[in-house]
Amino acid sequence: MYRTFYDNMGCQEEVESFVPRTGMSQCCPSGYICEDDLTDELGGVFVCVQNLVECGDINEQTECAKEGCFWIAEGDGICVSNPRDYSCSIYQSETSCVLDVWNVGAAGMGTEVCGTYFVVDSQGYIIPQDTCRCDWDSVKGCRLGYDVKPDIYSGTPDTFRCLKDFTTGDCIDGLQRVKWTVDAIDGTGVFDFGGGTYDEAKFNTVLKAAGCETNNVGVDRECGAPIIRVPGFSLFSLIASVGIVTLIYAFKQNHKD
Repeated sequence: MYRTFYDNMGCQEEVESFVPRTGMSQCCPSGYICEDDLTDELGGVFVCVQNLVECGDINEQTECAKEGCFWIAEGDGICVSNPRDYSCSIYQSETSCVLDVWNVGAAGMGTEVCGTYFVVDSQGYIIPQDTCRCDWDSVKGCRLGYDVKPDIYSGTPDTFRCLKDFTTGDCIDGLQRVKWTVDAIDGTGVFDFGGGTYDEAKFNTVLKAAGCETNNVGVDRECGAPIIRVPGFSLFSLIASVGIVTLIYAFKQNHKD
């Protein structure tokens, strides 16, 4: 295993004939490119270094790839340094939306809520990571979708699916204004909009906690930073907390014995 920021041959995937900025396959995170870091006397030691090229100034797909940038969207397309700054709306057809080759439905704009846990009126809710994906609608196009469901339940759980569409402004002085619209669909139980068990007050509270509210005013974020955080913590943190409590309990029980 290579540390591609430090070890030679790692980011060039062990290809001795590697030439940077030619479109050859490389292993570097977004915003970085596999190049000679020029810190050694012999040269030819390739590691991941920050890509200083302005990807947004490139308007040709082949050149975009050569410079270590990413070409996304359909039609004219755009060249970007980090596809994670974009949302599902980059896809203009059902096929591309469902395929989501840039993985923005799982790791793109707005997905910071995925895999999180929060509590409303003593009831815990989760947004399962594996439910986050790009959803296609013939009228509203491709949008980010995720499920909201209780962490503990019996019978049929009270659930709904949130669909979000983002609008972003320009990145100015390190800040970017982001707005979004939402639709909540497929409600069950107290979230069944037309059912006899529908609880509007509870539903609205959970919508807000799950980040599923339209925001026409927008929020300013640091360019590339998460947009919102649900008022809770990750499922990993929840599991870790339970584990710690269990260990403390077991430790005290052993000492009693």
